[in-house]
Amino acid sequence: MNDHNGSQAVVRYFTIWATAYGQQQPLKNRILLENYFLPGDLEKQIEKFVDHYNHQRYHESLNNLTPADVYFGRGQSMLSKREKIKKRTIAKRRLHYQRQAA
Repeated sequence: MNDHNGSQAVVRYFTIWATAYGQQQPLKNRILLENYFLPGDLEKQIEKFVDHYNHQRYHESLNNLTPADVYFGRGQSMLSKREKIKKRTIAKRRLHYQRQAA
């Protein structure tokens, strides 16, 4: 298999993966708008996206956690911390509003 066919195979596989995860259009555009001269270049770009998708991008269907947070068991503690911050923020806002109203 020459490099061009290898690149096409990677693109086909990636398109199937991205479609399965509902990311095809924006991701496909981002990946396919660049020129990749070696299959390794394309693979690096895909790895970069997958890392972003799993470790940095918050997913609404996962209570705005990353897949890595859920997979590694950090999800519940993060949700608890967020809830505490939310309660403190609401209490501060109420206090501020009460002082303004008085």
